[in-house]
Amino acid sequence: EDGETLFELGISLATLGRDGEAFELFQRAVKTAPNALFAPRAHELTSYITNDNIGAAETYWTHITEVLSPRASDILDIKAAYSKAMDLRDDEVEEARSLLGRITAHVAQYYGGNLKLREEWLQDEKFPFMHSRSVYGSGLGEDYSCACAGKELLDTVEECALTIAVETGRFDPHPYSRFGQQLLLALRSIPDLCVFVMNPPSGGDWLPSDVGEAWPPEFDRVLMQMPLWPTQQTAYCPDIVFRASSPVDTEPHPCARTKTIVYAHTEFRRASTAMMRQLSFWNETSDAVRLVVPSQWAAAGFINEKINPDIIRILAPALPLPPPSKKDAKALRKQRGWHKSDLILLHIGNMHGRKDGLPEVLEAFDRTLEWFEEVFVPRCTAEGFVCPKALKLVLKEDSPVRGETKEAEEILELLSMEGIDMEGHLEAGRVEYIEKGFPPADSLALFGAADLYVSPYKASAFNLPVLMAAAAGTPVIVTRGGVTDDTTSPDFALYIESTKAKFTDPVMGEAYLLEPNVHDLQKRLQFAVQNATWFKAAQSAGATYAREKFGPGVMMQRLVSILGEVVHEGERSGSPPGSVEGGGSG
Repeated sequence: EDGETLFELGISLATLGRDGEAFELFQRAVKTAPNALFAPRAHELTSYITNDNIGAAETYWTHITEVLSPRASDILDIKAAYSKAMDLRDDEVEEARSLLGRITAHVAQYYGGNLKLREEWLQDEKFPFMHSRSVYGSGLGEDYSCACAGKELLDTVEECALTIAVETGRFDPHPYSRFGQQLLLALRSIPDLCVFVMNPPSGGDWLPSDVGEAWPPEFDRVLMQMPLWPTQQTAYCPDIVFRASSPVDTEPHPCARTKTIVYAHTEFRRASTAMMRQLSFWNETSDAVRLVVPSQWAAAGFINEKINPDIIRILAPALPLPPPSKKDAKALRKQRGWHKSDLILLHIGNMHGRKDGLPEVLEAFDRTLEWFEEVFVPRCTAEGFVCPKALKLVLKEDSPVRGETKEAEEILELLSMEGIDMEGHLEAGRVEYIEKGFPPADSLALFGAADLYVSPYKASAFNLPVLMAAAAGTPVIVTRGGVTDDTTSPDFALYIESTKAKFTDPVMGEAYLLEPNVHDLQKRLQFAVQNATWFKAAQSAGATYAREKFGPGVMMQRLVSILGEVVHEGERSGSPPGSVEGGGSG
C-alpha cells in the first residue's frame, strides 16, 4: 500500500465527514511510511478525530443523562455511578474503572450506546469515554469474536433452529433503525429462534428517543431486554446477521457460513453513495449477502445502480401500532377544539424539506379554501351527514433528526416564501401547526381524528403515515406514480396526477422525483369534500385493506419466507415470495 495515496484518500473522506474511515486510513498511512513528510499531519489529524469523538461521546452522555428519563435505575443509577467513579479515580483506580465498566455495559443494554473507556482517562482531565467506533468506520463484523464452527460454546444455541444477530439502533429515530425495531419485535415472536442485538455506532444527530416517544412504553421495555451478542467471549457465529442501520454496510460477515441480510432503501430511484460503502460489492458477493427493501419503488433505485434484482427481496414494514379507537379520536378532536362540523385535513411530514409535498399542500389548500367558503358551504344541503362549516389544515412535524423540528415562528418564516398568507391562516385557525411530537397513542388518535389525510409526496421509499391513516379509517389523497400505487387501493385513496422529473444531485448524480399537479390535488380535495357516499365507503375499505395487507402477521410471514430462503440457499427454484420486478429506470 502506498502511504501517500492512503493519506490523500483519508483527507478526501474527512472532507466528506467520514471521520471513522479517514482515521483508519491515516493510521495505515503512517504505519506504511512512518517517516514520510505527511506523517506529522496524519498524526495531527488522528488526534483531532479522537478529540472530536470524545466530544460526541460527551454530547451523547449529556443527552441520555439530562434529557432522557432514567432507564433501569434500580439496576444502576449511571449518573450517581459516574460521580462516584470520578471521586475515586485518584485513590481507588480499580474500583473507579469497575464502575465505569458497569456504566458502559448498562448504556449498551438499555440505551443502545457503544461507549468505551479511553486508555488515557487517568492521564488527562477530558471526558473518560469515547465512542467505540465512528459511524463511518469499519463494520461490526470483527466485533463478533465468534467461532465459525461448533455450537457448543453458546449456551442457548441448542434450543434454536436459527441464531440471528440484528445490527440496529433499538432506540434511534433513524428510519432504518425504526425498521430494525419492528424487525426485533417480529423475530422474537417466531418460535425456535435465538435473537441477539449488536449495537451499531451511535451519536451525531441520531440520539436515542425517550421511552414511549416512538413506541408504547411496553415495546421499549421489550427492546431494552433483548440480549446483546456476547462479544467478550468466543461463541458460535450466528446463522444470520440482519443489518438495519445507516450507513449501509454490505460487507459479508467474516464467517463464510453466516448469511448476511441488509436492509436499505432509496427514495429518488438512485442510491445515495454517501450512504453506501460498496454498492457494486453486492453483485460480487450475492451468495453471502441479500438486500431487503420496503417496496418496489425502493428496489428500483438499487437496480438503477446495477444491483442484481435476484438478490433483492421486499419486506414491507408492518403497521407499528393498532389503530386508534373512535373514542380516542373523538377525545382528541375535543381536546384540540375541533368541532363536529370542522373538516380536518392532515399532513404529516418533514417541514424543513420539500420531498413530502408541503408547498403543494399549502397551495392546494389555499385555493380550495376559497371554493369551500364561497361555493360549497352556501349550497351544502346533503342529507345523512353534517355539512362541513369550516375547512382546517393540520400540519405535524415528522423529522426524525433531533433538532430539526421547527417552531411555529420558523414555519411561518419558511412558508412565507411560498406566497401564501400563512400568518393570516394561523391567526384565523384555518391552519394549525403541531409543534411538539405526541406520544404514540395521541399520534395514532390524530390519524383517526382527521377527516382526510393529504400526501402529495415527491419521493418516498414507503410512506408509512398513509397506511396509518388508512388503518385509522381516514381516506387518503396521494401522488400517483409513486410507492403508494402498490400500498393503497382506489377504494379509499384518491390519486394526484404527477409527472416524473429528472434532476442532478451532487451525491446521487442523475436522480428522479415526482411532481404532483397542484390543480389536480385541488380537484381531489373538492371531490372528497362533496362526496359523502365515497367518504363513508373509503373509511371502512381503508381500515380493512391496511389490516389485511400490512398487519404484523403479514410482515412475519414474509420475514419467515426470506429467512428460510437465505438459510436454504440453492435448494429452491422459481421466484420466491417478495421477489422484485427486474426493471430499473426512472
